[in-house]
Amino acid sequence: MSRSSAAPRALLSASCAVALGGLPLGVAADPLALLAWLALAAVPLGILCGARGLALWPWSAMVPAGWMILFALASAFSERAVPAPHGPALVLCGAFLCGWALGRGWPAAAWSSSGLAWALLALASALPMGLWIQDGAFPPAATARLFDLSPVTLVIESAGVDWLRHPLLYETARTYDIGPELRGPFRANLAGPVCLLVGCLGAWLAARARPPSRA
Repeated sequence: MSRSSAAPRALLSASCAVALGGLPLGVAADPLALLAWLALAAVPLGILCGARGLALWPWSAMVPAGWMILFALASAFSERAVPAPHGPALVLCGAFLCGWALGRGWPAAAWSSSGLAWALLALASALPMGLWIQDGAFPPAATARLFDLSPVTLVIESAGVDWLRHPLLYETARTYDIGPELRGPFRANLAGPVCLLVGCLGAWLAARARPPSRA
């Protein structure tokens, strides 16, 4: 079986993986929880799709498009307002393309790279909250820098949501101590296009450096 003929199977696998993880969040109609899940899933799934030879167009484009359909459904049934839904769409698409580029470049290490990416992204997202072991584990300045490294922060703030004032973080990470002098939020109109540009550039370079093999 050639890589091109395996593309629909790879797409189906990626879609099922996200659907299984996102279904409970969609049923609960919590778009922010869904965005947090996708922030962790985008790069690892991009690695697997790139390693399987999933073409950038149209197959790869359909994966983040499916995520946004799920996000739109969750938002439609939620009372929580998402001011800038285009922001996370661009960020997640860029993250997926970055993962796709990594998978295309090193297909033999796809599973280990995907698992490592997932672990690092989850760690970066949990560190600002002290890994949920100790509230306010770091000084405010250090916590602010850790939030800058969190993919969940990037995706949710790009949606126009004041993530640091969310009840989940306000006490756990003591974000009431982080004022505008320590950290400003990511902006949808800047973070989204930059992430998409980086992802497109990485995918283009990977596609040129390693053309898809044919049986």
